Amino acid sequence: MHKISRILSALMLVTLAASVSATGSAQSSDGSLTTVALGQLSGGVRYEIPAWFKDSFLDIAEDAAEAQAQNKHVLLYMHLNECPYCGHMLTESFRESDFAKWIPTRFDSIAINIRGAREIAFNQNLIVTERELAQALKVQYTPTIVFLDGNNQQVLRTNGYRSANEFKDILDFVDSKAYQYSQLNDFLDARKQNRKTTYVFRENPNFTAATDMHTSPDKPLMVIFEDHHCASCDQFQDDLKHLKIAPLLKQFTVVRLDASANTPIVTPAGATTTAQAWVRDLKLDYRPGVVLFDAGEEIMRIDNMLRLWHLGLALNYVGARHYLQYAAVHDYGRVLREKTLSAGINIDYWE
Repeated sequence: MHKISRILSALMLVTLAASVSATGSAQSSDGSLTTVALGQLSGGVRYEIPAWFKDSFLDIAEDAAEAQAQNKHVLLYMHLNECPYCGHMLTESFRESDFAKWIPTRFDSIAINIRGAREIAFNQNLIVTERELAQALKVQYTPTIVFLDGNNQQVLRTNGYRSANEFKDILDFVDSKAYQYSQLNDFLDARKQNRKTTYVFRENPNFTAATDMHTSPDKPLMVIFEDHHCASCDQFQDDLKHLKIAPLLKQFTVVRLDASANTPIVTPAGATTTAQAWVRDLKLDYRPGVVLFDAGEEIMRIDNMLRLWHLGLALNYVGARHYLQYAAVHDYGRVLREKTLSAGINIDYWE
């Protein structure tokens, strides 16, 4: 975001085009203008916030105190209209999961629209609109979920979509107050040990077997962290071989590491460590986790599930070094989106 941990509100800026044909003009080789059919946007989801979410006056310190009085935490669900990741997560975790009815007994959930205009007193020093709060918190992915304790202090934040099983582990981490003595990484690793191995590492011709990443390659560096308990890694590996993604990998030196291994490595910053220790230092608690570097510096990370359009946008933003021209990925995203649609190519945000 990751400069994307610095990334991607734009990745989630979903504004659907109407499902009617549209046309535009393009200049042909002889200089004349021809009419072309514009591409269509699809994949967004219209959703409603569950009725049991708290009808807050948006004085968050007060909400936190009220939650503490009931031995609860505050859960800020920062979302965006028609964001497919937001809609699917609400359905899968907050409505249809076997723990959906448990959530309101342990959390006071408050919806915040990152493009909204309601005023929020986040704390005594920050009284802003929803949009301004999202900017202040540097929200890049939606849904971003912020957990607060009774003192209105952030105890955990997750960026982007998580599956129901992954989200339940996160809820348990917060509800049990394990954050007082443990990183989420350690908590999740302990739980994984009691679960059947689900993933066998897969190879990709674009992967490079390297342990010393303290070099000055001509290409940006893409480091992928996986482990044998990764439920989403098979899909991710399929995505990396997709026709829309595979060519983008050639822009990188791609290194895949076992996040649970004690394999000695040298990081882009020149530190000697292990893959297991490095992923903890990075506080990268999602698998597969991806961190993108250039010239030894982290430019962006992907610590949630992305579909093909957003994954491709993130990789191209760093791999083609568009980040040097566009300070934020959403600025580049708008340019790429318009260029794609103008060429008559459809964009499906949920492909």
